[in-house]
Amino acid sequence: MSGLKWFMIEVLDALGVADVRIKLVRRDIVLLYHSVESKDSGFPHSVSRRNFETQLEFLLSRFKIVSLEEMFSVKSTCPRAALTFDDAYEDMYTNAYSLLSQVQAPATVFVPTLFIEERRRLLEHYKQGGSDKEHLGWAQMREMSASGLVRFESHTHSHRNSVEHIKTLRDDVLLSMDLLERRLGRRPRYLAYPFGTCNAATHKVVLSCGLDRVFTIKSLHVKDSRVQGRFNIWRLNERLEYFKLTVAGINSDTVRRLGALLSGRKARGRSLRVTL
Repeated sequence: MSGLKWFMIEVLDALGVADVRIKLVRRDIVLLYHSVESKDSGFPHSVSRRNFETQLEFLLSRFKIVSLEEMFSVKSTCPRAALTFDDAYEDMYTNAYSLLSQVQAPATVFVPTLFIEERRRLLEHYKQGGSDKEHLGWAQMREMSASGLVRFESHTHSHRNSVEHIKTLRDDVLLSMDLLERRLGRRPRYLAYPFGTCNAATHKVVLSCGLDRVFTIKSLHVKDSRVQGRFNIWRLNERLEYFKLTVAGINSDTVRRLGALLSGRKARGRSLRVTL
C-alpha cells in the first residue's frame, strides 16, 4: 500500500471520520473473517490474534455484536455487527473462540463439510499460502455449538465455484446441510458462497434447498433481502485505523480519491467525487 494512502487513512482516523459515519448511518453490518492466527502462516485472508482482539474491543464500543438470527429477526435502532468466519479453520477454536467467549460475542462459522469429514486441507487443495492450516474437528464444533455462542452453517460440501458447478450445486449444498445436521444436531439456515461467486441462477438453486439467506464476500450494506453482503476483514485492512474505515463503509476507492485530491492528481480517469 502506498505511503500516501496510509497517510490518508491516518488523517481520516485522527479526524474521527469513521466514528461520525457509524453514528450517523446506524446500520447493521456483517463482518467476514477467515482465520485468526497467533503466528503468520503466509495466508493473506487472515488477521493476527492481537489485531482481532483490538477489533473486538472497537466493535464492542461502537456496535452491539449479535448473532445472524438476532440481526435478521429483531429490529433495532442501534448499530449492530454480526461476526462470521468462512472455511472452519482450527484457529477459530484455538484463537478466536477464547476471545469471543471472554466478551460473550456470538459468531457464525460457514463450514465446507468435505474438508472436515475427510480431514483434508482446503488451502493445500487449492495450493494457496498457509496450506498447512488445519480445519476444525467435529468434536471442537460440538463443544462450541453447545456453548450457544457459535453457530455452524453451510459453505457447501466441496467448496467449488458455485457458478461453474451449478449443475451439481443443489446436491453439494444438501449434502453439506445433511452432514451438519447429522454431526451437530441442527439443520443449517444460512449458506455462504465459496469465493463469493454467485448470480441469480445460483440464488435460485441454493434457496430451493430450504435455506433462509445466502451470503457473499462483497462489502454490501445489509438490507432486508435473502442475499447479503459482508465486509471482508483480512491482512490488508486488519490494522485498527483501516479496520474502522472498513466497518464504517469507507472503502479503498474513497481513500484513494481523497489522496488524489490532496495531492492534486486525477484518480486514474475516474471521477474525483467523494461520498462519505
